[in-house]
Amino acid sequence: MEDDCQLTYFSGDGLDIGNFLKEDLNMLYQGINIVVLKALLEVLLLIGIGFLIRRLNLISSSGVQAIARLLLYVCLPSLIFYSFLTYLNRDNLWNCGIFLLASFGIFGLGFVLAKIFYSLVVRKSDVKREFVLLTAFQNSGYLPLALISGIFSPSLKGMGYLYIFSYLIGFNLIMLSFGFYYMKKTHHRVGFKELLPFPFIVSIISVFLALIGMRNHVPDFFLDSLRKLGEATIPLGMIVVGLLLAQGKLVSRNYIKPTVLLIALRLLLLPLIVGAVLYFLKLSKFISFLIFLEAAMPSATTLSLIASDRNANVEFVSQGILYTHIFLIVSLPVLLIVFRQYG
Repeated sequence: MEDDCQLTYFSGDGLDIGNFLKEDLNMLYQGINIVVLKALLEVLLLIGIGFLIRRLNLISSSGVQAIARLLLYVCLPSLIFYSFLTYLNRDNLWNCGIFLLASFGIFGLGFVLAKIFYSLVVRKSDVKREFVLLTAFQNSGYLPLALISGIFSPSLKGMGYLYIFSYLIGFNLIMLSFGFYYMKKTHHRVGFKELLPFPFIVSIISVFLALIGMRNHVPDFFLDSLRKLGEATIPLGMIVVGLLLAQGKLVSRNYIKPTVLLIALRLLLLPLIVGAVLYFLKLSKFISFLIFLEAAMPSATTLSLIASDRNANVEFVSQGILYTHIFLIVSLPVLLIVFRQYG
């Protein structure tokens, strides 16, 4: 199966672009847009459930942290290990490297755009560092995984997961080291645990085992168990996002201007620039779509935990995360139309 055809296999429909005449393509893309919107609504529903659970005090803040740890140390590593060991091989190693490089590129672009536009538009320095990180770091794990699960057929989900986890190797390395350091002006020594978080360590081990051919020596029942644990990552991850968002204020008039600018940069300008770069790079449609999807994601929910740990402005960070997630339901369909035309 060629990569250039893979984008057209959605949700088990078995649609192959080769089976369609040119005049039928608009109908195909309309179906794709409906599937994406459905997946996005399902994601937002799960986030909303988590939000209500926390706001109704059905779970305490300590309970939220316990669920987040279960996700971080059990479910997500299981899915990472299963995906790399099952789908990674030397033939697609180059593609995984592209996603690793993309994580550095998108972060760098977001960082530069945030620094420039904040100085030009907002000017006040009270939430500058928080704003920069909200623009530079996106929800690059749970949300893209959930969208991939809803969009692609089972045969492509595995490859999609593999590429997203390859992206996360670089993303986590930057976020959990530089992110902690930059969030607060005072000096912060980056420790080993922050520099090498557990999912990152599992990713490196999984890549090594996959490349030396360990898949043939791992019992199927063990991999099946990991797969079942990993399948809980997506719904549980979305609920945790809602739980974290509920711990901040919904509205604060003090941050209207930086929040509006954040939405414009994070959800529109940055993905459009990435899309333009992808247009000239001429990568396969499947790879380009996933990189574009990463660039279009809202601000990373983990930033609320980092802000709390570093005694930064948690109120603004929570508001930025919340509203970029809400406005995603408007921005993503528009961006996908642009991708359809020029991708």
